[in-house]
Amino acid sequence: MMDNTDAPVSAVEIAKFMGRNKFTILRWAEAGLIPCTRLNARVILFTPSLVKAAVSAQSLGRWNEPKKTS
Repeated sequence: MMDNTDAPVSAVEIAKFMGRNKFTILRWAEAGLIPCTRLNARVILFTPSLVKAAVSAQSLGRWNEPKKTS
């Protein structure tokens, strides 16, 4: 799934990759904080390497530390 960091993936896949909720990813995309490609009103794709660079540059989250779960 995440073998090729240049292959576009869904918000769900990016969320799993980052250890975040898909709604957080969609909110960041809507705010223009992370790059995305909107194919239509329902399909938004993300390039993992570009998202990782944007998150690291903007300090949106702890990239290397997974979110704590109880």
